Amino acid sequence: MVSSIQSKLNSQQSTMNGFQTKQSSIERKVDRGIAFTTQLDLNKSLYTLKKNEKIVFGHVISNHGNAYDRKSGIFTSPKSGIYGFYYNIHTLIDKFALVELTSNGDKIHSLAYAGSHSSAPTDGSTFVVLYLSKGERVWLRAGRDCSIGETMKYQENTFSGFLIHSY
Repeated sequence: MVSSIQSKLNSQQSTMNGFQTKQSSIERKVDRGIAFTTQLDLNKSLYTLKKNEKIVFGHVISNHGNAYDRKSGIFTSPKSGIYGFYYNIHTLIDKFALVELTSNGDKIHSLAYAGSHSSAPTDGSTFVVLYLSKGERVWLRAGRDCSIGETMKYQENTFSGFLIHSY
């Protein structure tokens, strides 16, 4: 009787080990998700930007996968794949901004312009889809000298990105 119980226990242990192996295999295949959404740091104001000056969005709303660095303002691709990026820039009346999304500081992938001489603040936004290799870095920078105005510190100014498909 003891050997019968021991035999059943060994069989159940073997089945349990098989389930754990399958679970580990499935977990390795599941994409953990890479996505971030940020705003300009609510305690900072940007009045002017010089051409190529990096814009650091220090207020992190979400950062799944921890690929966005809030101190440097740089997103580093943790894996090769297709990524989507969106950003919105807000300026005051009679102010302007031209903002570029760049990878590794040498390729410009998109531009957003906000500015007017009207009686209302303006927004400029864009969405771009990019193929990135693992380790490539993406950030926003001024496309020219810009006069933005104090409102660039509020939630209208956002930068988001996410993995669409990994390779």
